[in-house]
Amino acid sequence: MAVYEELEKRAKLNDNGELLFIGNITEVHHFLGISTSMYSRIRRILMEAGSVEVLQRGTGAQPSIAILHGAPDPELFTLEVLTAPRRLATLVAQLEKRCERLEKWRESMPLNLQEALREHETRLNELERSVSVERGNTEDTETTSEKNLK
Repeated sequence: MAVYEELEKRAKLNDNGELLFIGNITEVHHFLGISTSMYSRIRRILMEAGSVEVLQRGTGAQPSIAILHGAPDPELFTLEVLTAPRRLATLVAQLEKRCERLEKWRESMPLNLQEALREHETRLNELERSVSVERGNTEDTETTSEKNLK
């Protein structure tokens, strides 16, 4: 609302009787102490409400030109609209998709923990036996991991 009011203060009537703003809209935001990150949201609300019609978008070299059609309904500028709940909804949707992909990946690669530990133990026993044979220790003794299993 404050942005529109400031635009209106700086606007002039043109030959057609329209209230015409010519200038830098970001300067209005700075003047009012509004973050430039809010610029697009506020602009979108003003345009969707029919309060502002942008004829020319400003650049560093040229000003914005907009026709002002009247102040918007103050209820359009609620905290929910300005804080962009869509961004939160998008984040939640992205996290849900990531979880789904992780669950599908986990299901596609079934892991039987008991079987995996048993195979790991078997391989460890074989390794201990081969080391024992290489060292010349041929006595038929239980390996350390076999002892630990009992």
